[in-house]
Amino acid sequence: MSRVVVEFECFYDKRGGQIIKELCLMDMDYNVLMHEVYKMPPTQSYPKKYSQANSYVTQRLHKLQWTEGDKYWRIADIRRKLSGLLCQIKGIQKYVYFTRLLPMLNVMLLQTPSYHQLLFTRTMNCKYVHGNNCALKKCCAILNYLSIINNIR
Repeated sequence: MSRVVVEFECFYDKRGGQIIKELCLMDMDYNVLMHEVYKMPPTQSYPKKYSQANSYVTQRLHKLQWTEGDKYWRIADIRRKLSGLLCQIKGIQKYVYFTRLLPMLNVMLLQTPSYHQLLFTRTMNCKYVHGNNCALKKCCAILNYLSIINNIR
């Protein structure tokens, strides 16, 4: 079964759930299978606590605005792209979220150091300038780590 690294960034929706804002799928040879920044669905108003959380991640973490994106998020597109692959995800919260979102997929939790400890040596840039909190850059960092570990063993 082919393996793919899955990385994503989220916003909170108006009910406190999460919506994937940026998604990257990369195979073990650094081929980008999918990298999308999604538009947010039309919304009315958000409770203050979720607006503040989204404002924080916009300003301090991934720096993506609600208005940025190329298309609307559709779970069917992700399911179709990942069908038959082993999805590797770093982080227990992302693992739990992803397995609940797409329970029919094969998903594996990666045990790696924090992103601050991973090497961003071999990396790619997406068209949005948002530093190391980019799902594309994080996929590269995970693959760098996995390639180092696999060469040592």
